[in-house]
Amino acid sequence: MNQVTPDTLVESILDMPGAISYCVKNGVSLFTCSGGYPCSLGKLLAARGVPDPEGFIAGLNAFLSTYQP
Repeated sequence: MNQVTPDTLVESILDMPGAISYCVKNGVSLFTCSGGYPCSLGKLLAARGVPDPEGFIAGLNAFLSTYQP
């Protein structure tokens, strides 16, 4: 699996098994009632005021590398 970066589109992250649950557990929703956000993860994290976007992304990558459904 490719590593998630700040430039990764939110819509592509929605297709990664386990990504939604990680993000929600860490206070970031990747979707709205009209679908996924049409932007990069970096822009979404900035808009949401996540204090450590790089740490969030590193945690997401670590989680996805060991995730087993």
